[in-house]
Amino acid sequence: VSNHQRICVIPQNFPSMGIKNIESKSKTEKEALAAKDLPKQQAEKKNILDIIQGNKVWQVGITVFTIWALHSMSIVYSFHTNRQMFPTLERANPIGILIAALIAPCFEAYKRLFDYLFYGYFERILNPSKYSNDEEKERRTKKIVKYARGLIYYTTTSLFAFFAFRDQSFWPTWIGGSNTCPDIYTNAPDHFHIPYGNEFYLTQLGYHMWSFVEHFIRRKGEATYWEMNFHHALTVFLISYSFLLGE
Repeated sequence: VSNHQRICVIPQNFPSMGIKNIESKSKTEKEALAAKDLPKQQAEKKNILDIIQGNKVWQVGITVFTIWALHSMSIVYSFHTNRQMFPTLERANPIGILIAALIAPCFEAYKRLFDYLFYGYFERILNPSKYSNDEEKERRTKKIVKYARGLIYYTTTSLFAFFAFRDQSFWPTWIGGSNTCPDIYTNAPDHFHIPYGNEFYLTQLGYHMWSFVEHFIRRKGEATYWEMNFHHALTVFLISYSFLLGE
């Protein structure tokens, strides 16, 4: 070998050593990240499991409620067809339920009109720095619009009920009426005519019919989907049952 030649001996495994070190480091980082995310993943899995188990409970509840509701409606049917059962009681006209069903679409129109008029306003007044992305801001805006819309409806119906019914015998003094709670049993089971009572009942029934259908169609996938279905179905049934029995 001449003086001008240089011999460099490179280990045969030199490239693989570097790759192995990189792979080892990468694997360690992945394991560290996985260990860090494990509690979050476990929490998410628990939430999903809780939702599934909760949905099953509400589904069973809806099944039991449906059986009970059908039995109760058979009582209503007997009440309307057997005039010897409480012959002095006035029977409500079942056509009222159909009228309520026709009122229900009016609340869909109210929702669409309210959203059209006020969605942009609520979107503008929200501070964008508080939201990480547009999707989160949009979700928050929709929730505010929903609450505002409900606030107007419930405030209006509550004020109407107060001024229309506060002088009736069933409205106690401790909530602004002029009578006492025992007065609700006066002449029971007979009842007396309540001005605007049917109109108020059917409007409320129409609203809750719309709420039930709206939730059933549009809220699929939400954590409280079955729970709220049960809530709306029960409300519609109780108002209908009370109306048909003249209570």
